[in-house]
Amino acid sequence: MHRQIVIIALTSGLIAAASLSVRGAGTNADEEAAIRKIIAAHDQKGGGGLEGVPQLADRVIWTGSAKRPMVGDEKEELQRPEPSPGTYND
Repeated sequence: MHRQIVIIALTSGLIAAASLSVRGAGTNADEEAAIRKIIAAHDQKGGGGLEGVPQLADRVIWTGSAKRPMVGDEKEELQRPEPSPGTYND
């Protein structure tokens, strides 16, 4: 008897969970279309930079060429490349 109640409760819970409408990332078609439009325009210009890409004021970006993360509107401080063994660099 106890086992049947547990099975019924679990089954009911699974059915309820499966029937809920869960909204995840990327379910809004209008937002997705707007993002794809921005990406396509950026790619059409040749891509490669952040010019023309919408950004938030509190953004943090760290590329492999930067000494440290850029926060907000800071300009990127580039690292000096490590000299290769056997080469002369000033």
